[in-house]
Amino acid sequence: MVQNSEIETKIKSALSGFLKIEPSKIKGNALLRDELGLDSMDTIELVFELEDNFNIQISDDDLLEFKTMDDVVEYIAKRVNENK
Repeated sequence: MVQNSEIETKIKSALSGFLKIEPSKIKGNALLRDELGLDSMDTIELVFELEDNFNIQISDDDLLEFKTMDDVVEYIAKRVNENK
């Protein structure tokens, strides 16, 4: 079982690359668009990276549910651990 902290670290690392901020500044309850400034192009790149890193597919409908960093972590953890 993959731990949420490991997943969170990978997601923060990916986000920090797109957003040009330190991973430590990305908080769990941070709104991806409003607080972190994730735009549509960043979102697409993030989805591709998450799909590659975690060997999952993320549907457009699921993507619409990603409001905060915690939402992404919970979603990825659920998907990764159900495939184990």
